[in-house]
Amino acid sequence: MGGLPANQTVYTFVLNPKDPQVLYVGMKDGVYKSQDSGQSWNRVGEGLHNVATLAIHPETGVLYAGSSDGKVFKSSDGGAHWEATN
Repeated sequence: MGGLPANQTVYTFVLNPKDPQVLYVGMKDGVYKSQDSGQSWNRVGEGLHNVATLAIHPETGVLYAGSSDGKVFKSSDGGAHWEATN
């Protein structure tokens, strides 16, 4: 899986229900996105750390990320930009 950091644990992953080739994983240093079923990965957004859970709203496509310290963020543009929800 090219593009994911070596020696880090994937805490969570989610599949985009509208496009099954798009995957997201949450790791200690943030969120990574694949647009080719996991063959390659790129880090998306800035400032997210310890991403313990991810979810995608099935109708709107909004991506939610929860961190291990209880913060929740959302992205309406596929992870490029994030805003705190709490």
